[in-house]
Order: sequence, then C-alpha cells, then structure tokens
Amino acid sequence: MPSRSVTRRLVAASVSVLLSLFLVACGSESEDAPQADDASSGFPISVEHKFGVTEIPSAPKRVVTVGYNDQDAVLALGVKPVASVSWFEEKVVYPWSQQAADAAGGDDIELITAEELESGGPEAIAAYKPDLIVAIFSFLTEDDYKEYSKIAPTIVGLKQFPNDGTPWQEQTKLVGQALGKSDEADRIVADAEDAIAAIAERNPEFKGKSAFAGSGLADGQVGLYPTGRAGSTYEGGAYGPGYLLPALGFEIPAEFDKLSDKVTAPLLSYELINKLDTDVGLWTFPREEETAVELNKIPTYKELNLVKEGRDVFTDQAVGVALNFSTLLSLPWAAAQLEPQLVAALDGDPSTSSDLQ
Repeated sequence: MPSRSVTRRLVAASVSVLLSLFLVACGSESEDAPQADDASSGFPISVEHKFGVTEIPSAPKRVVTVGYNDQDAVLALGVKPVASVSWFEEKVVYPWSQQAADAAGGDDIELITAEELESGGPEAIAAYKPDLIVAIFSFLTEDDYKEYSKIAPTIVGLKQFPNDGTPWQEQTKLVGQALGKSDEADRIVADAEDAIAAIAERNPEFKGKSAFAGSGLADGQVGLYPTGRAGSTYEGGAYGPGYLLPALGFEIPAEFDKLSDKVTAPLLSYELINKLDTDVGLWTFPREEETAVELNKIPTYKELNLVKEGRDVFTDQAVGVALNFSTLLSLPWAAAQLEPQLVAALDGDPSTSSDLQ
C-alpha cells in the first residue's frame, strides 16, 4: 500500500510467508451475543466524512472495500464484502478475521490486487457492482472520491485525520453507520477495548513500564510507531503498537513524539539509539528476519541493557501484520499473542525467552 509512513512500508515489506490460521482470540461475537441492528430499518442513512456527506438509500448488500484494512470492520459487523483490495499480500482474510469471515457466510471475498486497482482505476471496482464502497483507510483524493461515488455511495475517513489515520474505533463506527448497524458497532468497539483492558488487568506489572515499538531500519535510522498524542503523527488517533502498548499500561516516552511531525512517523538516528533503553522494546518483525540481524549488528544497540537482559521482544510474521493492520479484530488478537512475550520480558530473568513460542 502506498504510504507516507516509514512504519507501514517497513512492516509491509517484512511479510513474505502465509500465516497459520487460528481462531480469533478476542474481539469477535459470541454465540449468545445480542442480535445486530435491523439493517433494513433506518434507511436512507447519511454518513459524514472528510469529503462531505454520503447518502445511502438502502441496506448495502454488495460491499467493496478499498482501504488497506477496511474489510475487518465490515466482517466484524457480520457482512462479507463481495470484493476487497489487497495491498501487500494476495489475501484479505487473516487469522484474526477468519472466524468473522466464516460467521458471515456466503461466498469467498473476491480479491482485487493493488496492481489491478492502479491499472483499472474505478472500473476495477465497478466490475463488482457495489452498492457501497468503503475507502476509509485509503489514499483517495477528493477527485478520486467523486469518481468512486459515480459507481456507488462511497465513504472515506474523517477530516480531522490523515487519509490513513482514522482510528480503528471511528473506522468501525463509520462502517456501522453505513451498514445501518451503529449500535452493534458501538458494542463491538467496546468489546475490543475490554478484551485489551482485560490483559492489562491480568498483568499489573505492565503499568507504568517504559516501552517503544519499532518498525524497522532505514537510512541509518530506526522507525518507531507514532503515539497519536498532541503534536505527533496521527494526532488524536494512535496507530498499531502506538495504541496497543499504552492500552496495556506501558508508557511510551514523550520525547519520541518530538522525533516526528504530523506527516512522518518518528525516526531515531543510530547515534541516539541509547534512548531505546526502555523497560520493554517491541519490534514488529521476527528475530530471524534480516532486519533484526542488521539491528543486532549495531554496536550501540547490542550494549543496551534492554538487549543484555532480554527485554527486546520480536513478533512473528502474523503478529507483526496484525499490529500493522490496527483494527478492532487484529489488535485484541495481537495483544493475546503478545501477552506471554511481554510477561517474559519483564520477569527479571534474562534466560527466559521473550520470543513467541
């Protein structure tokens, strides 16, 4: 997916293998969950976004998602898109969304590759005869939006955030509005937040510990995930680990916010790598990946107490992608996978492995 963020480019580039399928650990509906809103009522519906207001005349039945991760919110609300754009892998359903996809029933989601979209433009979407286009986590310009709106009602992100910065909570609620399922959207957002909060409550040792989340290396610098705090990238809407670590009780040093602006994710030069000597460090790629190998060749990094004491945590491929996806399905799932790693990192015993087992 094209992006201004070094964070996303580095994580996307790290994905090279198929992910194993697991049941969604949390954030999905249980069998005795209350029924969704009556999607046939309440229409027509108006959805406000950064490019104006979209009128949706009736309950959508043929949804196409264009945004990088938009399909997760649609699936979580019990609707299976007829087609979704895949931006960096030839798949649009992942371990954290498989259960929701199965529950939604119907045919498999048709995959539109980024290349097909870029070469075919709106026509690549029109071929699926959508009655709703979801392009919240996308880079549509206003002119693009107008073209897509000629095909079907189209919703994009909120105006106070960059194109790829609408927080997952608001993304889910926008999709809920468009599908006539606002009450259900509110509920599943709360469920996802509660699932993450439960992990924090189970592990009070997380609270107040300093941490950072790193995405990779580029041009003599370390890429860090933004926090969404005032003055930082994606102000008002933390992304991926920048949201998850504080939600689990960790504290990301405020000085990292000064390494970025509202356009570029934080970048830390190798000369300042000692600032990464926090209680926990989270890297969204595997320890055996080439990026990790290069990281551990940096002399100043190897000398950090963080490293010597085994408090640097490396994810596996699936968890790295889940963190990068940053949705109501992927973040609780990633938190559940990371919990034992973070516990091991903080147990005071360097001999225990913080790698995912």
